[in-house]
Amino acid sequence: MKTRSQEKIVLYTLMLVLSIAMVLVAYMHNNFRASDIVDSSGIQELLNQTQKVQTAVEVNFSHAIQLGAFTTESAAQTFLKQMTMVGVKDPYVLKRSNPVRFVVAVGKFNDVNEARLLRDELQKNDIEGFVIHL
Repeated sequence: MKTRSQEKIVLYTLMLVLSIAMVLVAYMHNNFRASDIVDSSGIQELLNQTQKVQTAVEVNFSHAIQLGAFTTESAAQTFLKQMTMVGVKDPYVLKRSNPVRFVVAVGKFNDVNEARLLRDELQKNDIEGFVIHL
């Protein structure tokens, strides 16, 4: 039976491997034609799935939990997929300005105390985040 720390190590290792794979896919997508390297059918399917991540979220709420902020949409999408893999339910990307950044967030609250409850629950599962006002 694995201890909690062993489970974390396995989880973080899987997240690292996924991150490296997503960076490679993004690099190949931006700098090469996939057919220059390998058969493009599998890579194109992966790229299509990556592009399906929703980044336009209608903001009709005042608070959320920010899990991360990135300068590129592709980095935000990669992190969003990682958060989904570790069990975060319904994360999304908000495009913010001044400066332009892509925020990975979870929860849609009009009450700051409800947002704080979710933040506390995430922290119990070793997921760091903080309440933001939109």
